[in-house]
Amino acid sequence: MHSTPEQVGVFGPRLAAALEHAHLLVTHPRDANPAALGRLAAAGWDEDGLVVLSQLIAFLSFQVRIVSGFSVLVAASFAQTTESAHHA
Repeated sequence: MHSTPEQVGVFGPRLAAALEHAHLLVTHPRDANPAALGRLAAAGWDEDGLVVLSQLIAFLSFQVRIVSGFSVLVAASFAQTTESAHHA
């Protein structure tokens, strides 16, 4: 996903680049490369900002996966409990 001129106009170049980077890390983490970091730097992000942004995105992505996994476990447990109650 590349930011459109309209997005850059609404969000500004720094936030538009950050949203583009977040999309890349969440949907295609293997495609993250120096060019992606270069787009952030070109939009005004310094090295410390790049690290913090990437860590925040990774942490939030991890949390989403954990919640999703727990939701599956709870649903499976509920289904098993319901099935056991019907057979009792």
